[in-house]
Amino acid sequence: MNRILTAYLSKNAADSAAAGRDLYDLYLYRKDFSGPPPIQQKMLSRVERLTFTGLSPGLLQINLDLHEQGKTYTLLTAVRTRNILTEGRL
Repeated sequence: MNRILTAYLSKNAADSAAAGRDLYDLYLYRKDFSGPPPIQQKMLSRVERLTFTGLSPGLLQINLDLHEQGKTYTLLTAVRTRNILTEGRL
């Protein structure tokens, strides 16, 4: 439990002006208290909408809308937030 991992959106003014709608960059911030310096990394650009839904303990559904050249593309995926197999539960 010595790590913080956060995803957040930051508005991209240049992309927003070009597209005529609000667009964001998705960043990942990682702070490891065991010694290394924090890392902030841009993961995606031109994000129009991002939602998270908890499906169960340890499972997160991500719905992401990306805007590119006048079109919107949707990505729906699921991500494990912890390794429940090591906890002896399935």
